[in-house]
Amino acid sequence: KYSLSGRFHFLSAKTKLLHNMYLSLCLFRGASPRLGALLCQAAYSQLLQTDLLPYQCPEEPEGDQEEKADDKAVLFQSEAVQRTFLNKLIDVALAWHRNFPKVALCPSRNLQCSIHAIKNTRRKMEDKHLALAEFNQLFGIQDDVDRAYYAVFDGHGGVDAATYASTHLHVVLSKQEMLQSDATTAFKTAFKRTDDMFRNKAKRELLRSGSTGVAVLIQDQELTVAWLGDSQAILVRDGHVVRLMDPHKPEREVRIPHTNTQPLLPQISYYVVFQNGNADKIFGKFIA
Repeated sequence: KYSLSGRFHFLSAKTKLLHNMYLSLCLFRGASPRLGALLCQAAYSQLLQTDLLPYQCPEEPEGDQEEKADDKAVLFQSEAVQRTFLNKLIDVALAWHRNFPKVALCPSRNLQCSIHAIKNTRRKMEDKHLALAEFNQLFGIQDDVDRAYYAVFDGHGGVDAATYASTHLHVVLSKQEMLQSDATTAFKTAFKRTDDMFRNKAKRELLRSGSTGVAVLIQDQELTVAWLGDSQAILVRDGHVVRLMDPHKPEREVRIPHTNTQPLLPQISYYVVFQNGNADKIFGKFIA
């Protein structure tokens, strides 16, 4: 089980790099999560202005490719890009130490989150989760909407699919123009795009793993749940369970992500509980 609780008071190597560096360098080395997200976003913005062509991997022979020209992934040498990012991050940290910019470090609301993962009888842990209360700060989103993102991915046949989904889905979601106005469409597009990206990666690297997925996006007083497969999320309000979703079971053939959006009333304690299922679903032929 994975749980979070709170009260309403408040495509490429570069994409994966931003997420991993944010977690490893900031969350686990003393910086506050919000400051860590802001530092990484600033360093990432500088990285995007850098000429990375020298780090680009040679293109493989076309052969029998499913990828369209517009969707073809641009691959980079990860170690070289990581070194460049670290240098940018150090530069930003030193600059902020000398002259700290005017940024909001205190959240407008506090969301408490607790996480518990059980491997059970598996040889290795194949599940992944992500709790990201600093959604706006990490992606440089500047509007008047508070956002937080939580997700669980129940991997099977290996951890590759679950790792990929936990690393990329929220990044793709953040790039959707309709995120604020239509979270349902944004989630569906993000799930489909992430699935396409992983299928291309799986074909290149001969991966055969899969994963279910359930994700929650909180935008101010609105909570949107999106899921593929039988991983579950439930809302508990004042001790009563509020049904949020109808998990996909093996007898239900579903090829598009489902979403459900509900308003969350202010000043009411709540928590969302994620629970992993065991059915081998979803995400195209590699995660289905």
